[in-house]
Amino acid sequence: MQKISDIKMGTWFNLFTNKNNFFIDGNILRLDVTKPQNYDFDLPDIQSSEFFEKMTFASIYDYFVDFVSCNINLTSINGKTVAGDMSKYTCDYCKTAENILLKFCVVCNKYMCKLCFEEKTEEEAKQNGAKKWEQRKDAILHCFSHLDKLIYNDNLTVKCDGCGIFSLDLSGVWKQNRDDDMDFCPLCVPKGIFSSDKWCDIQRISESFRPCFGSLLDWIPILKKKDDMIFYNINKQSPHYHKIMLNCVDTYNKHEFFVCSSTLQEIVNSCTRMDIKEYLESIK
Repeated sequence: MQKISDIKMGTWFNLFTNKNNFFIDGNILRLDVTKPQNYDFDLPDIQSSEFFEKMTFASIYDYFVDFVSCNINLTSINGKTVAGDMSKYTCDYCKTAENILLKFCVVCNKYMCKLCFEEKTEEEAKQNGAKKWEQRKDAILHCFSHLDKLIYNDNLTVKCDGCGIFSLDLSGVWKQNRDDDMDFCPLCVPKGIFSSDKWCDIQRISESFRPCFGSLLDWIPILKKKDDMIFYNINKQSPHYHKIMLNCVDTYNKHEFFVCSSTLQEIVNSCTRMDIKEYLESIK
């Protein structure tokens, strides 16, 4: 196994001065940059290949410098565009952009707008003016099969009345009492008793890509082919631990990130015959 020392591994953390958030593109896009507490310093063994360039510590560091210097124009993560007003979210079923009126399904990992939520039947969908019910109904009805897991995407920034932390800096399930205008973060919830019917669970997401991407600092570029890169997740506490992410760059320096289920060896074998971008298109 290739190993990077823990001293070197933490060097680029100091590039990000904010505790949890990194804003790019004129504060339009917010990425989570929570510093991992438990890095895995062992990188996978990769046989030498004429098709790939192995990333060195210096080139990994330069990649993060490019991010901080806004030299990376990130346009999509897992196929979802990141351009535009990030105070709005897009319904994964009808692609309509809304603000906090969406619900978020913790099982399907998808957002659903108010109109789609009202479309329990084809008749209700037609009353709403829906034109593509047939294409959407299987996914929507599957989501409705666990309605208790659909929670409001109440993503307004609030301050915890227990410890003072802001919801932008700590995602997860918060407790909220709308009558008394009080909020408690996941760290303070275990310390209190919230048995009253006035209290409800609110899923607060620090940014729209955290569930499917995690922290930017979880991912380390390990291989490069032309301008495209292959990343490896080395945060032991990440749900994406040891997964592979592909980074493709077009002629306009627009970057796309895509977390995939393929193994590293499968990707390396396939990309000896094609570019990483071609491989990504083949698995989407």
